Amino acid sequence: MKETNSKSSVPFWRLMRIAVTFLGFLGMIAHFTQKVNVGIALVCMVNHSAIEQHKSNSTTTLITHTDDSCPQTNNTNHIEGPFIWTKNLQGIILGAYFWGYIITQIPAGYLAGRFGPRFLFGGALIISSLITAFMPIIANVHWILFCILRLLVGLAHGTIWPCMTVIMAHWAPVHERGKLMGFMNAGAQAGNAFALSIGGLMCSWHFAGGWPLIFYSAAVFGFVWGIAWILFYTNSPRNHRFISTQEKEYILQNTQQQLSNSNKNDFHAPWRAILTSPACWALFIVHTCNNWGTYTFLTSTPKYMDEVLKFNIKSNGFLSALPYIGLWLNINISGIIADVIIRKKLLTTTNTRKLFNILGNLLPAIFVLSLAFMTCRLKYVAVVLLTIGVAFHGCCFGGGYLLVANDIAPAYTGIVFGISNTLATIPGIISPYVVGALTEKDPSNWRIVFFICVAIYIIGMIAFTFLGSGELQPWARTSIAARVSFENPLSIGLIHGAVWPCMTVIMAHWAPVHERGKLMGFVNAGAQVGSIFALSISGLMCSWHFAGGWPLIFYSAAVFGFVWGIIWILFYTNSPRNHRFISTQEKEYILQNTQQQLSNSNQNDFHVPWRSILTSPACWALFIVHTCNNWGTYTFLTSIPKYMNEVLKFNIKSNGFLSALPYIVLCLNTNISGITADVIIRKNLLTTTNTRKLFNILGNLLPAISVIGLAFMTCQLKYVAVVLLTIGVAFHGCCFGGGFLLVANDIAPAYTGIVFGISNALSSIPGIISPYIVGALTEKDPSNWRIVFFICAAIYIIGMIVFTLFGSGELQSWARTSVVARVSFENSLSKENDQSVKINNGP
Repeated sequence: MKETNSKSSVPFWRLMRIAVTFLGFLGMIAHFTQKVNVGIALVCMVNHSAIEQHKSNSTTTLITHTDDSCPQTNNTNHIEGPFIWTKNLQGIILGAYFWGYIITQIPAGYLAGRFGPRFLFGGALIISSLITAFMPIIANVHWILFCILRLLVGLAHGTIWPCMTVIMAHWAPVHERGKLMGFMNAGAQAGNAFALSIGGLMCSWHFAGGWPLIFYSAAVFGFVWGIAWILFYTNSPRNHRFISTQEKEYILQNTQQQLSNSNKNDFHAPWRAILTSPACWALFIVHTCNNWGTYTFLTSTPKYMDEVLKFNIKSNGFLSALPYIGLWLNINISGIIADVIIRKKLLTTTNTRKLFNILGNLLPAIFVLSLAFMTCRLKYVAVVLLTIGVAFHGCCFGGGYLLVANDIAPAYTGIVFGISNTLATIPGIISPYVVGALTEKDPSNWRIVFFICVAIYIIGMIAFTFLGSGELQPWARTSIAARVSFENPLSIGLIHGAVWPCMTVIMAHWAPVHERGKLMGFVNAGAQVGSIFALSISGLMCSWHFAGGWPLIFYSAAVFGFVWGIIWILFYTNSPRNHRFISTQEKEYILQNTQQQLSNSNQNDFHVPWRSILTSPACWALFIVHTCNNWGTYTFLTSIPKYMNEVLKFNIKSNGFLSALPYIVLCLNTNISGITADVIIRKNLLTTTNTRKLFNILGNLLPAISVIGLAFMTCQLKYVAVVLLTIGVAFHGCCFGGGFLLVANDIAPAYTGIVFGISNALSSIPGIISPYIVGALTEKDPSNWRIVFFICAAIYIIGMIVFTLFGSGELQSWARTSVVARVSFENSLSKENDQSVKINNGP
């Protein structure tokens, strides 16, 4: 066998795949020392005494629960740093990294797959090292700038994991993949162990201030490694200067068949296949769920050691690192065992991955559940449980989901893993906030943190056990040209994402309360007119011969949008107060009917109550009904022409007009609903809340009924189908003119842009998912349009029920004018940091 020959003829120490893996191992150390250094540094950067004094001087009495049986020793437990950064602010700092980290995952997967990871991986660490070196200096300037640098480090680091999977796809023979991937990934845990243990010691040193050394050491190591990587690594064994002929042939023979699609000059990613693959989604879910536990412990272990177990900073650093030493060992062991199981055919690749994912989620869940009942009197038992729980993550990393992208789609592994790691980064953003919010006032709430972890572990394990796979997927076998490129629509979508939040802010400043439905309805009706124009005129343009026909659809939209943009900038002002052409009477009328609600929105003192928004039932009711209603909106908006063509068999000219017909009626109903809702509220026939609920019921229930009827239509009943479709789409206007579209203005007019921005961000997800689901369901069998409509109906009903139970149309308490003393840390911290960032003699 080739494997035996390669091993016997080339000494182990000369195997270049081992050298590449070892260098990658060092790169992961560099990556993670930079990734986690803030977690341990914050323990000694923050002036805990000053924060406690600040709390005690506050007008708000906080009820805290501490374990008095384990008193802290002030001389040893805390090294008092120079910064007054509360736990909420520390949560933002820890989460800032992941806001950058999430952005570059998918682009990096594409770039690594097309151009190789040599310069991408090396360049990322060189850039992040330079940024890390400046972090101690910037921390003394302002915490916001410190967050920005962490975000930039996250942007650079977001390229690394997709690169790692591509490296393994090109350099790791199939039956050595677990061992080599496990060893390379073990560098991440070695980096954790190094940063957490050495970081704790550095905090107590006096040289260079102690804690800045945590950043400087990580920066130097990462910079040197980046240079070494670029000089040594090549994107393929074929081009490496030091590899032997035998090893080169062995690697190419054991990877080339799977990588036959990866020619960089003809690299087309099968986006639809990836995003509709159960195997991929099983990976995405288990990766995201497992990462919740990983990131919770990665960013919060030092805090847990400090607040609950009462370890001093030196012990904290070493003991925080201990679980990652166990994890590092288990990753390597799991990788070797998984390779043996697969090579000896004791289990299939799929069952091997499922087994290791069960071990890597169920066992941590059990030990984390035990952690929930630990106190500082059982601190060493807690350390043992924490070590075992974290260590068993290694089963996932060495033999579980971390290898699945390479198993199911080796030619597209960078993209698949990039998407997976993008979704799996969301816990890194949310988890620090959740931990900070739960434990800030009551350390006993660490128990809730652990219960949440357990539940999420189990969800991920179950999802992969039922849906997961470790086999090469059919769509990843052969070259698939003519993919639908998404780059241009993606860019347009990024820009258009600003439009709807802007519209709600315009209405907050220009629409008097009792005219809001009418004016918002009329503005929103423009969306329906746009749909009418695009769907009806586009059908005609396709049949024209001038300029090729279909390009005119884009040219006409571009010219109209450009001209409108110039006119808007010249005519509009952000407030009636500054408009050149407004009469004095109208100006006073508008200001009197909007000013009271907008008195929080002063540009110079605008502080967003993020926690209140994100924990408000009224906001979440809006988010859910908006998202559910948008599922139907986007399904019809993107798929009506297809439905007219495939099921109802209309020709392209009729298709264009008939596709537009529902939006003509929708435009009318939006205006009628807005006027009617205003009258109902102004005459006190119903409260604002009940008016919004009524119009949301009409705007979801009636479309759901119509959509169910559509499920049973055929081309023989094509005109009945058009009537049902028209009625179904038209009744969305109840939501747009009198329903959820106005709720952000009702409940938080001063923050309407932010509330609606969050809502529209979440409700854009159906626009991403819906076209893929429609395409996947109907591509081979047009009769599956019935399933499309049943899904729509169910989602409509869910949104309607949620808003009926939890929705509101009343101004929320946290959005009122006098909320200056909210639990907002931005104002107090900014003022304190502006006055004196450093504290020399205590508060």
